[in-house]
Amino acid sequence: MAVEFNNPCARCTTGMGCCRALWGLRLSEAEFQQHFADHRKKLDVSHQGPIRRISVKKRGTCPHLEKGCTVYAERPIECRLYPHTIGKVWILGKRALITYHTHRSECPSCEELKLPDAEAADMVAQFAKNTFGDGYRIKVWPETYLFHILVNGHRIFFWKLWHVPHRIKHDVLKRGRQYTQSRRKDQ
Repeated sequence: MAVEFNNPCARCTTGMGCCRALWGLRLSEAEFQQHFADHRKKLDVSHQGPIRRISVKKRGTCPHLEKGCTVYAERPIECRLYPHTIGKVWILGKRALITYHTHRSECPSCEELKLPDAEAADMVAQFAKNTFGDGYRIKVWPETYLFHILVNGHRIFFWKLWHVPHRIKHDVLKRGRQYTQSRRKDQ
């Protein structure tokens, strides 16, 4: 397949990670079969439910990187999200929560590539739908420091928040943020 030159990554000369050190890329089964099944010997593949997570052995480059991305037009959703990336994934019965965050990168094209949060959330939701199918209730949230603390420390708290109306969730998270900030000032 021909390399797409309308992609800002094709101009990159820095080698700042991303496709040059492919690690932890999350894929649906269909994306894996379409793009990476033929490269299985070069990859470490793990599963989290129906999600495939791939890394190139010895932190090598993506098998599709040849003077640019050879599958740029049809690349997997997590590649399209960059510099956003899929964060934590929780599966409970037929419910799934997927978070996303902005990848910390020295990439010179980071701002050019960055999607608005709403568009990133829509892409993560599409990834979830493609991966889990229609039988799952899916929530997509941006991963923030406070959310990370709440979920890691109080997973049950999160699942109770699942059914709480948005305004109440906002108030609870705002109070939690204020509490965290006041604790920092006290220390």
